[in-house]
Amino acid sequence: MLLAVVLPLLCLSLVSPSSAIPDHHPLRGRWRELRAPSVDQPTKRVSPAEEQRYRLPTYIVPTHYDLYIESEVHTGNRSFSGQVDIHLDIRQPTRVIYVHNRDLTITWNELVQTVDGESYNETLLYTEDAEREFIIFASRTTFEAGQYVLRIAFQGLLRTEYDGFYLSSYLDETGSRKYLAATQFQAISARSAFPCFDEPAMKATFSVTIRHHPSYKATANMPSYISAG
Repeated sequence: MLLAVVLPLLCLSLVSPSSAIPDHHPLRGRWRELRAPSVDQPTKRVSPAEEQRYRLPTYIVPTHYDLYIESEVHTGNRSFSGQVDIHLDIRQPTRVIYVHNRDLTITWNELVQTVDGESYNETLLYTEDAEREFIIFASRTTFEAGQYVLRIAFQGLLRTEYDGFYLSSYLDETGSRKYLAATQFQAISARSAFPCFDEPAMKATFSVTIRHHPSYKATANMPSYISAG
């Protein structure tokens, strides 16, 4: 069964205190500063220069995501796969695109530009920066300012802690264990569910399609429609 959940104007990464930020991440101290001061939990200050290393460039702005995710969570299997089409407004010539990623495997990508009704596709080279949680896509040539779509196919595992896209379970009235998948994206964990521009300022609209077992339901905080298939 397919369930398409339309999520207009959804910001996946919210600036709020969250224990979901990994201990090693240099921005953890900066997020903690949003909480009331505590003498028991001193914060680690991050210099502006160090923080900037972990920020996305501002000349590439996502405007819309078309996200597809497929899961066999009803079996307790942690594996999931998907594809995301990120509509981009590239505002100055560049050869690289930075996208957030945490523990996802990229299986395929292409950059698409449509000019006068004709589409031009390019498979991009990419490297992974695990420390900063970036995928850095690179073109062999410079692409000019304009509207593009970056398509990325990916695979991942549902996380085992209550963070990002994670696996949970419960016992039903018969004592049978049932599995479910849920999300906790605050503050910087949307990147563990799909490659994205995972910063509060990078707001965009979303259309999400989730393929799941017919005995399951997909729910969201926005209107949805169901398509069998």
